[in-house]
Amino acid sequence: MRLLELVRYDGNVWVPVEATEEQLEAVDLGGDHVYWDELGQDFRISDLKAGIYGREPWMAKLQHQALIGDRTAHTAQVSTAKKPTVF
Repeated sequence: MRLLELVRYDGNVWVPVEATEEQLEAVDLGGDHVYWDELGQDFRISDLKAGIYGREPWMAKLQHQALIGDRTAHTAQVSTAKKPTVF
């Protein structure tokens, strides 16, 4: 699951930025920013440290996915737990 939201504003709506592995690896650090010049993406390190990885809708989607993951993990733990032996 990707944490960072990579989008650009086309004047009307936010559009996802599709990036290759090579483009993602071309990350630069400067001052208090992490940026991908070729992709036009710029993130403040202070936001990343605070757990902010994109716009509010993106963060809500991440939170929802994390809740589903937590429920799935809990269900797996419960279903694989040893059942008590009854005599």
